[in-house]
Amino acid sequence: MKQKVFLITGFQNWGKSFIIKELFNGRERFYKNKFYELCNKKFCVQSQSNDDWGEAGYINEINSRLNQLSSKPDYIISAFCPTKEPSNDSIKILKDLYKDSDVYLIALENKWCLHAQLNISELQNYYSSLKNLQIITISEKDPKKKAQVVKQKIYDLV
Repeated sequence: MKQKVFLITGFQNWGKSFIIKELFNGRERFYKNKFYELCNKKFCVQSQSNDDWGEAGYINEINSRLNQLSSKPDYIISAFCPTKEPSNDSIKILKDLYKDSDVYLIALENKWCLHAQLNISELQNYYSSLKNLQIITISEKDPKKKAQVVKQKIYDLV
């Protein structure tokens, strides 16, 4: 089976980490050497994004998690930011970390407070060169319902 990577995607303070915590029953911490269950599958979980760590820090953090696990995970879930800066290039991150995986970029169309919106067509254009990436748009506006919508999308794909 090809590894599946689920990237909860939005910008800073968009609700990405909150959704990951909700998916795992409110869990606040995710240890590097442990798998966590979601949809009856075992996931490697990274609740902080490349926006928190920067490109190099995020790559190092994911690699550190992968190296400390007892086996290669079939599933990874992470917060992710669609950055374009030369020092935090999200395409480079995806090519570096997940080139041999099926990547599902779960785009949170609306910020939790509804004061900002992702441009989905711009995301599609930006990532169009990545053949192993599929964008899944979450249009739900109610922050209390987003995690359940995300969970259903993941369940349908695992």
